[in-house]
Amino acid sequence: MVGRAAGVLGASLMIFVLAAPEAQAQQVRRKFKDKIHVVQKKPVLQKKRLEIAPRFGLSFNDPLYRSFKVGANLNYHIKERVFLGATVDWYNFGGALGGTTDTYEQVISQTSTAPDTPVPLWSAGAEIGFVPIFGKFSLFNNRLGFYDIGLTAGGVYANSQSIALPIPSGGPGGTVSIFTHLFLNEWVSVNFEVRDTIYTASLQGADSRALSHAVTVSAGLGFFFPKRFEYTEPEGKPQDE
Repeated sequence: MVGRAAGVLGASLMIFVLAAPEAQAQQVRRKFKDKIHVVQKKPVLQKKRLEIAPRFGLSFNDPLYRSFKVGANLNYHIKERVFLGATVDWYNFGGALGGTTDTYEQVISQTSTAPDTPVPLWSAGAEIGFVPIFGKFSLFNNRLGFYDIGLTAGGVYANSQSIALPIPSGGPGGTVSIFTHLFLNEWVSVNFEVRDTIYTASLQGADSRALSHAVTVSAGLGFFFPKRFEYTEPEGKPQDE
């Protein structure tokens, strides 16, 4: 009798253990169905808007010469993720900003020779941009911000000289960049960018122009016009095209 009671009790306990998770799952599903779930719209739309983006930056790839620059992008967003743009950078501040580094002076003291390196003066061109990543972030734990991350590639005309040959000369080149917008509101963003301007420069002792890179990091602001936008896509269709 005791064995039979123990068996019944064990079977009942097993049934309870197996049924409890299913009952809990059903309860969670009922609670989920009882709530209204809202899919938040993308807080900033860029399609058919003009972006003006001034910036300030400095180079970090040349150990012999440090360049500073001011520049700007003018972008028209033909789609939510694609834009066409113009870009310009100015590096020539007449010696007030930028110049040779401590490494340059060390090379002279250790070798008794003066190395040569290219010095960018300005560049301007056109590019196409693609924005594959966007998302939200928490701002001071009480406000949601919006960001995106994108890439650009294009062609430029670059003017440069060198330390040993301070005679400006220019030619065609290219540019690629990776950037991010951190939107403060519907029409203003804080921008960060890493850009590689690829060009050729005349160097002392070289028979032909040498392939050179001006890799810079910069920060600035973006201003979008018109300031306002409207959600025009049918409900439920994402506006990311």
